[in-house]
Amino acid sequence: MKKIEKKAYAKVNLMLRVIGKRLDGYHDLQMVNAKIDLYDTVTLCTNDTSQVRVVFDKEFAIQNNIVEKIIYDLKNRYRINDGITVYINKRIPIASGMAGGSADAAAVIHLMDNRYNLNLSFKEKQVLGLKYGADIPYMLIDDLAIVEGIGEVITSVPDKLSKEVLIVNPNFPVSTKEIFQNVSSFSSSLGHAYIYDAIKAGKVELLLQNDLMNVVEKSYPDLRKIVNELKIITDKPVFMTGSGPTLVVLLNNEIEETKLNEFKNKYSDIYIQKHKII
Repeated sequence: MKKIEKKAYAKVNLMLRVIGKRLDGYHDLQMVNAKIDLYDTVTLCTNDTSQVRVVFDKEFAIQNNIVEKIIYDLKNRYRINDGITVYINKRIPIASGMAGGSADAAAVIHLMDNRYNLNLSFKEKQVLGLKYGADIPYMLIDDLAIVEGIGEVITSVPDKLSKEVLIVNPNFPVSTKEIFQNVSSFSSSLGHAYIYDAIKAGKVELLLQNDLMNVVEKSYPDLRKIVNELKIITDKPVFMTGSGPTLVVLLNNEIEETKLNEFKNKYSDIYIQKHKII
């Protein structure tokens, strides 16, 4: 049995603007995406059984196992006869807007490419990933990036963000399809030069916007309550990543630990952790 593994990092949307709705039903977006130091560990093992298995370390309902689909796709395309088992150690909360499933899928694409010397170009990996999820093309890279279209147009940003973030996941799933169906207004896109300048000047706060946040707050009143409390204890903007419900706060300065601990004690059943943008 041969075994290789890869870390699959979570993403946060520092900006998510819904630009319009396409004829195919998808929405055109403009996003600024960053990876954080929260990750799943994806381990790929080969054997001589010809079977494919995906094993998670936690029990949860998974209706659409894109990791398994990608493996079968590559096995069929490149006539790979090996049995393949993928073990996924989940740390990224499920259905959180941090693209945990897409991160795992992207990791598997890289692992399959490395294990079988497929020599896939980045473009080929993106095309494959996009078949199974709009977040996957970005999750194939670790750069800060402007992401447009439905997720397939990626422009890496040369500057890095050395910032700490507070991640708060309220521990309930949100239906991405349902949220996008309720979008009723659109934003204009920003020029790349404006985005670059804001990041280079350390003024990423100028970009913070998620057009889906109001939609989610209307459907989930408990989220609005948490947002308001976070604004009080951090005295900073609170924004949402993806279609939610995970909330993010940029921590330029240390948050008052007493207040944060009180918040953690009050919401002891949800995910509240500090992370760094990588």
